[in-house]
Amino acid sequence: ILSYDSVYGQSGNSQGIFFVINQSARIASILGPWSGVSLLLVIGVLLLQTQLGILDSTSRMISENVALKLQQKNGHNRVNLTRIYYICIWAEVAFGVIMLAFGLEPRTLIVAGAVANAWAMIIHIGLVYYLNQRELAPEFRPALWRRIVIGIIFAAFLGFGLLTLWSVFF
Repeated sequence: ILSYDSVYGQSGNSQGIFFVINQSARIASILGPWSGVSLLLVIGVLLLQTQLGILDSTSRMISENVALKLQQKNGHNRVNLTRIYYICIWAEVAFGVIMLAFGLEPRTLIVAGAVANAWAMIIHIGLVYYLNQRELAPEFRPALWRRIVIGIIFAAFLGFGLLTLWSVFF
């Protein structure tokens, strides 16, 4: 609502990060300079917090899977999970730096990450539903209403994922 009210339909509107800068300039012209700066600070903190959370969670998942595979391969339980985690997190940071060095706008990376996370959720929800129905004893399986909710969530994620792929490739 804030974006629509402040800058939608105005000439000179930009895309990407410049859209946010235009939005803060418009709000600053209405409420005063402090409001534009405050908006940029809040958006910056939120984006940084989101990105750090994503880096942490994906690095944790990748490192746990690598550790499990190393344990299976080596046949022993001693694996330095902290070292694997730091290698994963710095590899992700290096990947982002390389992508930026090739001239990709940060918004492209954010959208790519969001699409990858959406498809990961689709796979996760599908696998959890499948395992709940196949591996759990009948008395521990989710009730009908929970299965319906999982189905609706799965359909929503699948719909958004397919819509995004359609808009990118067709």
